[in-house]
Amino acid sequence: MSIKYFIKERVPPKIYNLAKSIYKMKFIPYYWFPYIFMGGKAFHPLSLTLEITFRCNQNCIMCPQSTDKWKDNSRLLKKLKDLHELSTSEIEILVDESVSLGIKNFTITGGEPLLRTDTIDILRYAKSKGITCNLLSNGTLIDEDKAREMVKSGVDKITFSLDGPKDIHEEIRRSNNSFDKLKNAVNLLKKEKVKVHSKTPYISLTCTISAFNADRLSETIGVAKELGLNIHYGYLFYTTKEMEEQTNKLFPMGRSKDEDQNIEESLKQIEPASLEREISKLGEMAKKDGIRISFQPPLRGEDIKKRFYDSSFTYANKCFYPWYAVRVNPYGEVYPCSMGVNMGNIRQKKLKELWNGEEYIRFRKALKKHKLFPKCNKCCVLNDKLWSYLPKL
Repeated sequence: MSIKYFIKERVPPKIYNLAKSIYKMKFIPYYWFPYIFMGGKAFHPLSLTLEITFRCNQNCIMCPQSTDKWKDNSRLLKKLKDLHELSTSEIEILVDESVSLGIKNFTITGGEPLLRTDTIDILRYAKSKGITCNLLSNGTLIDEDKAREMVKSGVDKITFSLDGPKDIHEEIRRSNNSFDKLKNAVNLLKKEKVKVHSKTPYISLTCTISAFNADRLSETIGVAKELGLNIHYGYLFYTTKEMEEQTNKLFPMGRSKDEDQNIEESLKQIEPASLEREISKLGEMAKKDGIRISFQPPLRGEDIKKRFYDSSFTYANKCFYPWYAVRVNPYGEVYPCSMGVNMGNIRQKKLKELWNGEEYIRFRKALKKHKLFPKCNKCCVLNDKLWSYLPKL
C-alpha cells in the first residue's frame, strides 16, 4: 500500500493536514525553479492522467461532456464514431514510458473508465511496474467479479463521485439506481479487501458543489459515515462566453478534450449564505462522526459568492500545473489542462519529446507571461493560495 494512503487512513486529521502542508512546501522548487529559469521547459512530469474513454453510462447535469450538449456534427461524436481509442498495448507502452520518465502517479479517468473491458488489466500492468495508480469512477459497473479483480490488481486508490443523498444524486446523474449501485460497489470492494487482508485500494468520495446540491451538502456526511469513507468537495468548474473570447485573444484554446465548459447559468445560482452554513455544518458533523473532509479550494465568506458570481475571481493568481502534470486523452493526444491545447500525439511521438517540445514550451511561456488565462479562473487545480505568493520574476 502506498505510504500516502496508509497515512491518510491512520493519522489524525490535524497531523495529516500539517504533513500535507509540509510536503507541498518541499515540492515547490520542483515546479517553481523551471517556471522561473528554464524558458518554458520543465523537469519530468510527476503525474499523468489518462482519460481512457470519453464514453459514459451517465449524463450528469454539470458535466461539460453531457450528452445534452453533443451536437450531431460535434467533434466529440465524430471521435466516438470514427476514431479509435488507444489499445491495451498502446496504453501499456505509455505506462512503460511514464515509469522511465519518473512519473510517480498514474490516474485513469473518463468518461466512465470501466466501460472499457481492459481497464482493470491496465491497472494491474501499471502496478506491476511499481507506479502509484488511481481510478476515478461513478461506481455503477462494479459487480463481485470486478471488485475481486480490482482489489487483486493492487490499485492504490479509487475515488467515487457522490453528488448528495439519493434523490439529489440521481437527479444530478439523471440515472435511476446509480446511488444504490455506488453504495454496492463500495461495500463489495470493502468486503473483498477484508477477505484477502488487503489495505488497498484506499476508497474515498468526491462531491462537486453546484446549485443543485449546495443547500443539502451536509447530507453527504451521512452517506460517507454509512460507507465508512472520507469525502472531498470541489467547486464547479465553469467558463463564460466572455472568458473564452478573452482567452482566445491571448492564446487559442484547444480541443483535445471536447467539453462545453460554458455551463447552464442555473448551475451557478447558489445562495452564498446558505452554502456557507452547510459548509460549517459539514465540519461539525464530520468531526463528530470521524469523517475526514477537505475542500478545494477552502473558500469562506465573500469568496464563496465570488466563486459563482464573479468571473474574474480566482483563488490563486498563477498556475504551475503544466510544469509537473500531463494529461492524455483516449486517442493519444497530449494536453496540459482544461485549456485543451494539443501538444501532439503519443502515436506519433514519445511523451518525453512532447513534454518539452515546441508546443509545450510555447504554452508554458504564454501562461507564465499572463499568470492565468481568463478561462483558468475557476479551474479545479487552483487550490493552493501559496501559488499567489510565489514570485513570477
